[in-house]
Amino acid sequence: MKQKPKKIPDSVRASLWFANLELLDWKKERAVVISSVLNRGTWSAVRWICRFYGEEKVRKTIARPKRGFWFPQSLRFWLLFFGISLKKEAFKKALFHLAPR
Repeated sequence: MKQKPKKIPDSVRASLWFANLELLDWKKERAVVISSVLNRGTWSAVRWICRFYGEEKVRKTIARPKRGFWFPQSLRFWLLFFGISLKKEAFKKALFHLAPR
């Protein structure tokens, strides 16, 4: 993974609408970037993220999801896509909720 991409495709920018991409620390915020693109991105954006970070980093982000980052359908899809199993409790904690629990 490079420190900062030279050119960020529009498909990736659309998934990261909430961030200032010029100031974003692409290494430190890797989990946020990857999960946001996998949740909201186009296939083109997903392919770019896999090339930029590498498939292994993408797999690790899915296998160890951060609390509250994921939409259930997206996380289920990517777990199946990459053949990753996740404990039920870890899955529940990873899901994004509008109402606090």
